[in-house]
Amino acid sequence: MHIWAETNPFRRGLSDELLHDLEEGPCATVFLACVKTGLDVRLRADAVNLYFGGRSMARIVGRKLFPHRLEIHPKYVSAGRIGAFVGRPSGSYLVFDVTAGFADAYAAELPGLMLKASEHVGHEENVELRLLQRNDGTSDVCCFDRQVQVPGTRRTIDIVGLTLKNAPVLVAMEVKCYPDNRIQHVPRQLHEYLEILDPDRKGLRDDVAESYRTVCRQLRRLGRPAPDPGRITPGMLVKGLVVVSDYDPRSNLLPRAQRLAAKLERPIYLWESESGEFAVPPPARWRQMGQVGA
Repeated sequence: MHIWAETNPFRRGLSDELLHDLEEGPCATVFLACVKTGLDVRLRADAVNLYFGGRSMARIVGRKLFPHRLEIHPKYVSAGRIGAFVGRPSGSYLVFDVTAGFADAYAAELPGLMLKASEHVGHEENVELRLLQRNDGTSDVCCFDRQVQVPGTRRTIDIVGLTLKNAPVLVAMEVKCYPDNRIQHVPRQLHEYLEILDPDRKGLRDDVAESYRTVCRQLRRLGRPAPDPGRITPGMLVKGLVVVSDYDPRSNLLPRAQRLAAKLERPIYLWESESGEFAVPPPARWRQMGQVGA
């Protein structure tokens, strides 16, 4: 493995203890309530992030010696309580032990928590959610992770997906909505992510492949959409895709992004989402940025 990757390992997947609790214990009550009310669930390193729209609202965190816990931002909770349970401040969050009683209280209070969360969701985050919902394994690309913390940085990849036809490709996506000024800079940002996922230009890092195989197995075990884990392998092709929504063709933002992409060493691809269209097409229909006519 590349020396940089050895010092910045990529970790995803749940412990056996947390996975079991999500299937049969108090965490299962929390998890099922989230799924039934439409929250998006994504796996982290022994944690489950719970998203409303495109915003991480709460997360279930595994612990070996204590009840697993739920962490939630105070702005989503009235008076620091969920039912009769008072949260413990911990950094920027309130923490609750996920006992059977708390799980029932959380399920009952969840609609109110979601109402508060709705006040903080932006347009780009809604587009991100629509992409995840539409590309759930029933189209050409299956999106199975989001807001992915890039090892060794403070940045996140918006969406990670896998192509489902022909030779599999892992796709790192950045989602931008017009008139976001960052459209013009996004090729360089995505290029940096590719340098981390495939640092030696020999394909996907071993640790990323292993983590994502675990994630896909566990998502399927929990009844959530995920691609076949066997299609994710070390050394597989990784591509970067810029998804632009609601773009105004009179704008200069994309031409600037195209000129930037032409200077980069790795190819960056573009898909302009038509209004209301969120099914990511196969790679043959992506346009390589920075080329004549792109």
